Amino acid sequence: MAIPQRLVTIRVYDSPQLAEGDLELLAASGINGYISGSFIRHRMRSELRVPESDAETALELLPPELPTVADQLNRVRARCPRCGASGVHVTSPATRVLLIAGGALAVWALLHGQGNAAVVTMFATLAIAVPIRALTRHYQCPACQHRWRRGDPDVRTFPGRREDPDD
Repeated sequence: MAIPQRLVTIRVYDSPQLAEGDLELLAASGINGYISGSFIRHRMRSELRVPESDAETALELLPPELPTVADQLNRVRARCPRCGASGVHVTSPATRVLLIAGGALAVWALLHGQGNAAVVTMFATLAIAVPIRALTRHYQCPACQHRWRRGDPDVRTFPGRREDPDD
């Protein structure tokens, strides 16, 4: 009995259909591949996996990788005031707390047999969370992990502008 080879991920996709197209290309060349899928941040993520011994050949056969939508999720064109890196991530701690509290209240309503109250609670929570996120935006640099809060809207308009890092 042969020992199965370890599978390695050679490419990640936003769509299972894109992964299936590349899987068919590999199969036509005699390479067995597999697709594993998961949901991350309410998006489908698919991974194309092949046996470790076929990974190099498979990468040579595949067309150039396209950028994914998930790479740009919650990113703005601003630059970090500390290190100047681009691709700043938008966060909102107040929104996170509000959504957790609203979700807990909805679960509590469901556990007490109040399905309609749970639905209304979730819609109300989302209706409140959207403007709160816009008002309490925080930014985090992916390179140096610097976090800052800025209230002016020109963060998106002038990405090349550098500010005092002690803001």
